[in-house]
Amino acid sequence: MRIGLLFPSIYASPGLFPDKIFAPRELLTDLSGGLVARGHDVTVFSVSDIETKAKIVGISVDGINPPLPYYKFRGADGVHRPVLDSEFAKHQFELDCVIAAFAAGKSGELDLIHCYHDSSLFYSHYLNELFVDIPVVYTLHDPLPPKGSFEFRELNRFSRQNYVSISQSFRQSELKINFVDTVYHGIDLSLYPLNEKPEDSYLFLGRLVTDKGLHNALAAVKLAGAHLTVSINIPVEGEFNSYYESLKNDLTADYCTVLPVVDKPHRIALYARAKALLFPIEW
Repeated sequence: MRIGLLFPSIYASPGLFPDKIFAPRELLTDLSGGLVARGHDVTVFSVSDIETKAKIVGISVDGINPPLPYYKFRGADGVHRPVLDSEFAKHQFELDCVIAAFAAGKSGELDLIHCYHDSSLFYSHYLNELFVDIPVVYTLHDPLPPKGSFEFRELNRFSRQNYVSISQSFRQSELKINFVDTVYHGIDLSLYPLNEKPEDSYLFLGRLVTDKGLHNALAAVKLAGAHLTVSINIPVEGEFNSYYESLKNDLTADYCTVLPVVDKPHRIALYARAKALLFPIEW
């Protein structure tokens, strides 16, 4: 089968964002490699340096890091202007990615388009309804949005399109969309050797957002009188993260060791040394 994997995220680039915690990037690498190994003709539409065994249609990231200034934002103040320019550049990349994939689908080069990461303005959903006759499916990685949000409105508008959930509990929402299946993320176990004598410490890895549940992991080890190693994207000078600030007392306590984000080989080593992984996610 000729499969197009659409991954319209600038964070897919390990060159631009080497320290970015972005789980779908590794999952896309594993998925595309697995499909190629099974004999499928796979094309990834994303950044040119994404790690994959599939063919790549690389979309230009010129003007993204740093972003080209968008002239119509010239009246914005110095604080908000960089954020606005970055968001606009990101949306332009997403649009270019989506157009490339759906153009290939429309011209008969693909049998299926799998949108493995949605575009923030739902470009692919519009093109799906207007221009392409081949099957299109979306894997959703983020929690379903609450009622009253932009994302809720748009997903509700496109509720009849085909969606894949990453767990059954993921589907619990006021939002009712057409889930065609649940596909759990798998890993290559050969990369994660068993350590029968781990250190006396638990492990947490993840982004500094409430949904990931770091506060729950800290509370658990504190209650148990245990130790926790934490690998997170520590805010740099001048960067403020209210969630991080709320946890500072625990993160600087004796029962906690804080590390910055590490690459995959070092992350695997952290897994091997830990007694267990704590990941009390809240969705």
